[in-house]
Amino acid sequence: MTSKVVPVAVACIFGVCMFKQQAIAADSQLKPAIGVRAGSEYSTWREADQSGGTLLRESGPRGIFSLSLDNLNRGTAGLVYNLTANGYIGDEHYEGQTQTGIPITSNTGYLGGTAEIAGGYRFEDVMPAFDIDLMAAMGVDKWRRKISDTHTDTGVFVSGSEENYRIFYARLGLGLHHVISNWSHNVQFGAKRPFSTREEASLFVSQDCNAAPSVLESFVLHPKGSESFYLKWQINRVSNNNQRKYSMIFYYDSYQFNMSDTAYGGITGCAAHQPDSHQNVFGAQFGYYFNLF
Repeated sequence: MTSKVVPVAVACIFGVCMFKQQAIAADSQLKPAIGVRAGSEYSTWREADQSGGTLLRESGPRGIFSLSLDNLNRGTAGLVYNLTANGYIGDEHYEGQTQTGIPITSNTGYLGGTAEIAGGYRFEDVMPAFDIDLMAAMGVDKWRRKISDTHTDTGVFVSGSEENYRIFYARLGLGLHHVISNWSHNVQFGAKRPFSTREEASLFVSQDCNAAPSVLESFVLHPKGSESFYLKWQINRVSNNNQRKYSMIFYYDSYQFNMSDTAYGGITGCAAHQPDSHQNVFGAQFGYYFNLF
């Protein structure tokens, strides 16, 4: 039942926002703008067994490019929204083990992108000089995770693997909006939960599932999403008429997955599952806004 809490709350907030928007249709201070940004992220990925012991770790930088359409700089109470799309690519250092527990190191390549629709309602001057936003979002994240071939310390060849993820997720949180001089600040924070995850894993396994891997097998897995957290701070340089120009964004994002159910390969019948997994992303982006009005 808890897996439905965040998506249901998202739907409810979008409904409230549309109702509120009708009541303030005369308000013309939405000021939407298109943002173009580029930056860098530092990502970590950890998988653990049921006792909490680490099975593998990955960490490294990624480049990211983003486009957005939003009115998060509006100066009055009412509907706020943010439509975002981004793409990212990078290589991370891999520290893990073979299927028989022999330690190995390698590189993991990531290529992916996200699309997100966020909306909410801004309550004006709830605190002195601060507006408060009640925000909800739904999005999709797709990435390819490719672990390169490598060797053990004794020179034994170890085949790599490839995983393709598709994640539908929801966010629910609060935002703070503050303008001082020619700078506006937007801080958003809250909870995030995947509500549908599909992982297609291509792994080398043995014909009898016990000997040296020799057959490329495919598995479809469904890691079970759990709550994680996000935090974003956006700083904008604004003109005298409250239009944004330059922007900086600093953020933390994350995913938390519990172990998937066991899946069986169609060729060998071997079993596989996705262990408990956790991702952290720390990033910074810099960009420019093109104001539509």
